[in-house]
Amino acid sequence: MKIIIDKPISMCDEKIQVSFEGLPQSSIITVTAESSDYYCINAPMATGIGTIWHSKGCYKSSACGTLNLTKDASFGGSYTGTHGMGLFYRMEPKKSKEEKLATNLSAIGVQKSYHIKLSVFFEDEKLEEITIERKFQADNITHQDINQENLVARFFKDAKKRNQPAIIVLSGSDGRIEKAQNIAQLFASHGYASLAVCYFGLVGTAECLSQIPLEIIEKAIAFLKQQQEVNAQKIAVYGRSKGGELALLAGSEFPELSCVIANTPSSFIMEGLTAKNRNSKTSSWTYKKHDFPYIPFKIWDFIPFVLKKNFFNQQDLASPFSKIIHRKHAAKARIKIENIQGRILFLSSEQDEVWPSTLFCTQALTHLKKNNFLYPYRHKNYLHSGHLLTIAYQPIPRYTSQNWGKQLKDSIASWEETILFLKQWAN
Repeated sequence: MKIIIDKPISMCDEKIQVSFEGLPQSSIITVTAESSDYYCINAPMATGIGTIWHSKGCYKSSACGTLNLTKDASFGGSYTGTHGMGLFYRMEPKKSKEEKLATNLSAIGVQKSYHIKLSVFFEDEKLEEITIERKFQADNITHQDINQENLVARFFKDAKKRNQPAIIVLSGSDGRIEKAQNIAQLFASHGYASLAVCYFGLVGTAECLSQIPLEIIEKAIAFLKQQQEVNAQKIAVYGRSKGGELALLAGSEFPELSCVIANTPSSFIMEGLTAKNRNSKTSSWTYKKHDFPYIPFKIWDFIPFVLKKNFFNQQDLASPFSKIIHRKHAAKARIKIENIQGRILFLSSEQDEVWPSTLFCTQALTHLKKNNFLYPYRHKNYLHSGHLLTIAYQPIPRYTSQNWGKQLKDSIASWEETILFLKQWAN
């Protein structure tokens, strides 16, 4: 038999076609996908490379002995229904390898690609297997580590090109470099010089998510302006989750940022967190050693969340956040998004389980309209996804909902919207 892959080597945000010929006719066929070198941007931080990721689908071959994952439905296994990338999106940790997080940038590797072995079974017999490669970064991309005062970062670029638009990339409340660099690698592969920035958690940065100096972004802008590969007039910032909050704040403070992309952000500055995830009684962010006004957390606000999580296994942080933004502190803690000197893309999720990103984004739009904002802006709200709207086709093991197909479509659409928005800005 034969396994046919249209792109045996592909970027990890690309769709691929998988089909099979020479199978037993009109028979039950099992196809498995397995990877032992995959780093998942949507997995917990401690889930390291070396974790076994696995999925399987059960299909019926045609009377001619063929099977096409894009056209033929899976009736069992890791997913049901028809989607050519379902086998990849529904991969889950089979055997988790937890790693102690590195504290130095130099100890964190750069993974350029990962491999997935596809195996085909009829009954208990393996008929064939093939290994494909999925890339985080194109072959022409190089990287450079930056370890300066107020800037711990990794710079991804095509060194042969000049005058490229540039993007500062910020991860969520992990604050670290690992997930940010995956996004930066892909942005660089799409033609943007990309700087993945750590804002806490590594040597040279804050210990926890509290009183993070906005000078980090100021230093990142200054660094990019000095690079011959970068067009100094075209610098964007992309942040997801807590990084989206930071991206909006940075855009409101630094006019050099002519494009801001906020993925499931807060449009308010929240209280910081200690290393033990307790409220710090300080702002998340500072500038020139002064705290930005913030919305404080109160323990009783989160008691319903704890009860739901412990007794009903429900993850719902959005509800308490929806309440605390109406307190007297909220007006001062609102990020002055109308001060941004460039275009803005808001991405939110209706089913956001971490905080009400849809509410945050719609409130931000109200202020933009009220202030007759001069630059293009767009809000894309996705109805079926949770908080993790990230790179297309990447598994999200947190979500086990039967709506996986709709979640996958939202993930693809949000990533495509991000790439399109950047192209429009760059041109």
